[in-house]
Amino acid sequence: MVLVAIKIFEYLAAGLAVVTVDIAELRALLPDTVARFYAPGEPARLADQLQMLSSGRPALEQARRSARALAEARYTWGHQAAVVEAVLQDVVTKGSGLES
Repeated sequence: MVLVAIKIFEYLAAGLAVVTVDIAELRALLPDTVARFYAPGEPARLADQLQMLSSGRPALEQARRSARALAEARYTWGHQAAVVEAVLQDVVTKGSGLES
């Protein structure tokens, strides 16, 4: 099991550009339109991604807007509460399957 650090969600909510390691768990959470990825052990690729963001204001601003939009669309407390509520409602409706 791979845990995703909460800081990723904090960066999104703060509207910060995200550059992160390219692993499946983060790819599942962050589309290419939001995050810039680099392969583990490839510092040159990390440097390239950081350079792209720092070289032009439009790229940085777009990354920031995309990050904030994703946070608002998918990762608010209200959204997460709705997901939990739906799971609990499903358990109540279908039963837990634990009855003896």
